[in-house]
Amino acid sequence: ATDLLRLSRSGISEAGVLRLYSLTGQIVLEKIWPVELENIQLTIGQLPSGIYLAELRLGNGASVVEKVRIR
Repeated sequence: ATDLLRLSRSGISEAGVLRLYSLTGQIVLEKIWPVELENIQLTIGQLPSGIYLAELRLGNGASVVEKVRIR
């Protein structure tokens, strides 16, 4: 697997919690995403290759989910 995952959140202007889920629903990584950062890097070298779901949950309860492939 690659060591870093870079994510960008254009158009979202509030802080949130970023969670990376395995396809079985297990949270494998969780990190606060501060409002001042448009881009974030996550260390993922410890995760096996595969498909994951990245969820950014905002303070107002809304969330954005994207599929992520780790190789």
